[in-house]
Amino acid sequence: MKTLLFGVLYPGLNDGLIIDYVRSVIDQKDRDFDWLMINDNAGQDQLHLFPKNIKWIDLKTPFSFGKIREAGINYAKEDHYECIIFSDIDDYYSPDRVGETKLHLKKHDFVFTELQVVNFEKQLTHKDLLHSLKADPAPATIEAIIDYNYIGLSHSAVRISALDEFEISEDIEVVDWWIFSLLLIWGCQGEFMADVDTFYRQNNENYVGVYNLLDPKRLQRGIEVKLNHYEGLLKYCQKRKKGTMSDIFNKKYQEMAKLKELMKEHSFTEKYISVINSNFNKLYKGWWSEILPLDQWERYER
Repeated sequence: MKTLLFGVLYPGLNDGLIIDYVRSVIDQKDRDFDWLMINDNAGQDQLHLFPKNIKWIDLKTPFSFGKIREAGINYAKEDHYECIIFSDIDDYYSPDRVGETKLHLKKHDFVFTELQVVNFEKQLTHKDLLHSLKADPAPATIEAIIDYNYIGLSHSAVRISALDEFEISEDIEVVDWWIFSLLLIWGCQGEFMADVDTFYRQNNENYVGVYNLLDPKRLQRGIEVKLNHYEGLLKYCQKRKKGTMSDIFNKKYQEMAKLKELMKEHSFTEKYISVINSNFNKLYKGWWSEILPLDQWERYER
């Protein structure tokens, strides 16, 4: 299976993070893959940390995060790769990732690994995150990730043939949720590789992290993310005349619009956050799962 591993070098990373990432890729048991990095205006100072045989794309003008990922996917399509393995440069991987990914993509359209959440000193903070969240190990319909996401670009891979209907507009904010939502809309099948690990770095300041309690800023950000996501999917499905899916995403968009309107009342915002945080461990199922529409929130509020 002709395979492309794809990552992005962006400004502000310290050398230690890059070294961990590079070492984990070099140490893969299966080395039969090509490696593409997009240099997102990071300069040239850290290129010596990478092997000489990497394929590079240097961006000369600013690209959105989504358009950068689209550039990598288009490169894979144009060069006739069969699968693309996504990676994040501040994370690192178990040595069986490439081999197991290629094996499992023979039978599935996309795959994703377990997440071991670590801090910046590489100390484990959450073990087997997806197992603990009871994530669907075989997502096959949009319902699997319609309200939240647990499949990120750090720990996933896709068969290129599944990306025929892929497109991304400039204003899409959460690219991983978008990509895997499109795949599920088109009936693709996924698989959780529970025995393969991605070591996912997180610190307490991350807006997008795991088990971060709500505060007003996180709540506002989460509502805007969901509005953006559902509106984008609604337009996508309308364009392709997928009526049932359009109705689903319109309903989801209206739920978030109603919640945004209610947040104008300071007292309601405080109450909403208090209820969510009091039940956080019960309701947290992945990224954005703590941003509940009103009817679901009321079940916990009683």
